[in-house]
Amino acid sequence: MTITPDDVVQILRLSVDGKDVRDEFTKLLEWPKLYSLTKKCLGWDEETSTTEFKRCMKYRTRQFNMGTLIDMFKGTKEKEEKGTLTDEKVNHAATAYLLRVLGCVIFPNTSGNRVDANLLQLLDPLDKVHEYSWGTACHAWLTKESRKASRLGISQVAGNVSLLQTWIYDHFHILGLAIENPTWAKGDPRGTKYVFDDNHSRTKEQQLIRLREILDELKAQDVCFYPYKEDRADGHIAGRSDLALYFGPLWHPT
Repeated sequence: MTITPDDVVQILRLSVDGKDVRDEFTKLLEWPKLYSLTKKCLGWDEETSTTEFKRCMKYRTRQFNMGTLIDMFKGTKEKEEKGTLTDEKVNHAATAYLLRVLGCVIFPNTSGNRVDANLLQLLDPLDKVHEYSWGTACHAWLTKESRKASRLGISQVAGNVSLLQTWIYDHFHILGLAIENPTWAKGDPRGTKYVFDDNHSRTKEQQLIRLREILDELKAQDVCFYPYKEDRADGHIAGRSDLALYFGPLWHPT
């Protein structure tokens, strides 16, 4: 029992059908190629790019600060409505927005405010972005980060934690963790079904003990193995025949 591509579709509404994100992806671009890509996708000259690559660390690193992306491209909608932007600049802003989506939703890391600049390869060209299987990539990244988080001494977990939390809420009602969103309706993404409160509490020792005691006593009837059965039967979500089926390894680009 684990998170499946179907869970990603129902919880995040990300497609699990499409092209592998590793297709023609280079994990570590050479600096000249990265500068060229940054110029094409964001409109930055080499000096601006070098400044950004050094912003996170004292040395040059292949990462963007997401706060910088926001500051540099905010107000784009208003400028576009006034007709002061070229199509090229609109594309630059769209690329920056999607890059932040990749860093916050698809491939979140433990830094919380940085995104891998190599991911620009997945946004060039922009009109091909929709062809990727983003749900599969998000799933694979979370699986990898969860594996790392299980090691001794690790205190953080990266990846789309909302996907993990919602999956737990859907399958393990007996844990009593979920707070349901009263505005949620059948057919909406499952990720909007719950309210995520008190995620940053530092006093969870007693709750952790309680959860471990419940898990120790867990029986098969305490687990909801198929939380989408009722919604599928009612026609609120697609049947399994309409879903992409995949057998094989799950890959993420880095």
